[in-house]
Amino acid sequence: MRPRRLAAALGTLAAVLALTACTGMPAPAPSPTGLNSGADCGLPDGVRQTRFGSDIGADLGGIILGDGRTGVVLAHQNQSDLCQWLDYGVVLVQRGYRVLLFDFGGFGVSSGGSSTNAQQVAAAAMVLRADGATSIVLMGASMGGTAVLIAAPTVTPPPTAVVALSAPTVFSGNALDAAPKLTMPVFYGAGDGEGSFTRMAKELYDLTPATAKKLVYGPGTFHGVSLLDSGTSPLTLALTDFLTANAPALPPATPTS
Repeated sequence: MRPRRLAAALGTLAAVLALTACTGMPAPAPSPTGLNSGADCGLPDGVRQTRFGSDIGADLGGIILGDGRTGVVLAHQNQSDLCQWLDYGVVLVQRGYRVLLFDFGGFGVSSGGSSTNAQQVAAAAMVLRADGATSIVLMGASMGGTAVLIAAPTVTPPPTAVVALSAPTVFSGNALDAAPKLTMPVFYGAGDGEGSFTRMAKELYDLTPATAKKLVYGPGTFHGVSLLDSGTSPLTLALTDFLTANAPALPPATPTS
């Protein structure tokens, strides 16, 4: 490097270091493996970053918590990101589940390309299974609820159970076409005062042939994830019973010597 260019580079570096010292701000650090998903959530210890979706033309960021053999994919609502599900995800981990929370393309840190929401959910299920989950639950709220319903018939092996809270019948795909194909246990939830969402939950429930299906209404206009805000609400307790009966938490596999 020529003397003048070297001097200029050293001057720039000195200026950066001086600014860092004056402001007390740390120098930029590399992001963790993945896309640094959930950076604004206040993530708990033990979070593992994951990045996936290249096979469907997407670049999706997510986090994995827990090590149980029953995995739960948590799909968020419109105009939100994975942080929305974090509190309930931690509850599931405490019960022995492994969970994957991710940002849909166009939200949080993710870009979806031409992939559909349902394709992104299916890709998340594959990641969770590759991480060690031997059975998968697909759980989504509002937009995410529609996505898990549409994704469920396309996932191989099929999900053990599906949970859709306040799911519209149509959002980035048509859940009315998917519901008749759902043969696994399905839990539908909505607020009893949610208007069209209350009606659509019943419509999807009626179209679902699964014998172990359940429809539970929460109070008032609570929507999606907020239906679970109270850990002792009838809907939250009903969901816990549903998971225990149809997709119980299985402990981590015992290492073989």
